[in-house]
Amino acid sequence: MLLNFAAHPFIAGYKYGDWMADSISGDFVYYMEELINASGANMLFINGAQNGINSNSGAASDKYRYETEEEWLANSVRTTDKRVRRIGRDFAGIALAMTMEPGEIAANALTDPDNDHGWQYRDIITMMQSSGTVRETELRPQLDIRLREVRVEIENPVTRWAAKRGMLNMNVVREGKKLLGPTEIGLLELGGTVTVALLPGEFTPGLAWRGIDTIAQHAIRQRDFAYPTFSESAGREVLVFGLCNDELGYVIPDSDYLLFYVPDFLAAPLMGTEDYDHYAELLSPGPGAAGTFAEAFKELAGQEGP
Repeated sequence: MLLNFAAHPFIAGYKYGDWMADSISGDFVYYMEELINASGANMLFINGAQNGINSNSGAASDKYRYETEEEWLANSVRTTDKRVRRIGRDFAGIALAMTMEPGEIAANALTDPDNDHGWQYRDIITMMQSSGTVRETELRPQLDIRLREVRVEIENPVTRWAAKRGMLNMNVVREGKKLLGPTEIGLLELGGTVTVALLPGEFTPGLAWRGIDTIAQHAIRQRDFAYPTFSESAGREVLVFGLCNDELGYVIPDSDYLLFYVPDFLAAPLMGTEDYDHYAELLSPGPGAAGTFAEAFKELAGQEGP
C-alpha cells in the first residue's frame, strides 16, 4: 500500500487531547506501518505537497468531548508514545477504510472507530460512512519515468550565506554573481493513468493544483502566480512526491514570497487572518525557485515518453 500524504513525518502541529503541539517525533509513520502490516499489506509512505506547519490547526481537543474535567483527565492521551501511536493508527485506519463499503468499516477490527482511535478519526469515519468510499481502479503493469536536471538560483540571503561556506548538500555553481543549485525533477506515470510530479523539496500545494497562495486574492503580494501548475502542464491532475532525490527546503510562489514575519495588524487586513506565519521562506532557495520548477516541469511534461 503506497500512502501519499501531505504531512511532515512528525507530529508537531497536530493538537491532540491536552497537548499543545509541543512534541516532535518521526514515529507516527512506524505506527501507520504497524497497522497496515496487520491488514496483510506492506506500506510505502511518500510525502506530498506541503507548506509550513501551522501549529494552530489540527483536531479539536479531546477535552471538549468529555462532560467533566475528571473524565477527561482519566481518558485523555497524556504520554508522547501514546499520542504518536494514536495518530499513526488514525491515519492508517483512514487509509484502509477508504476502499471499504460503509458497513465494513466498523466490522473490521483495524478500522472500527471504537478500537483505539481518536475523536477526529471517529468524525472522519462517520463522514465516510455517510458519503460512501472511493472506487478502486486497477492499473495495467506499466511504469514510465522521465527525469531532468534543473538549476535553481539561490537568492535567499540566508541560503546564499550557507552556500558560500560550503554548507549546502550540493555542488553550487557560480554564474557571474549568481549562485545556482543543481537538482532534479521528474515525471512518473503509473499504468498510463496516474501522473506524479517528483519534486526535490517541500512544494506549496498551490503549485500543483492552484489556489490560496497562487491567486492574487490570497497571495501576500496580491498578484497571481504567473506560471502553469504542474497539473496544467501535465494535462491532468497530478500527485506530488516531495523530497525526491534532494531537499532544497520550501518552494513558495514568488507572488506569496515574503522573507520576514507579517505583523498581525498587517496580516489581518491583507490576508483575513492574524495567523500568517512566513517562516518557510527562511528555509528556501529564493522567490524565483517556484517559477523555475514550473517552467522545467512544463518542458518535461511536453516531452514524448519512452
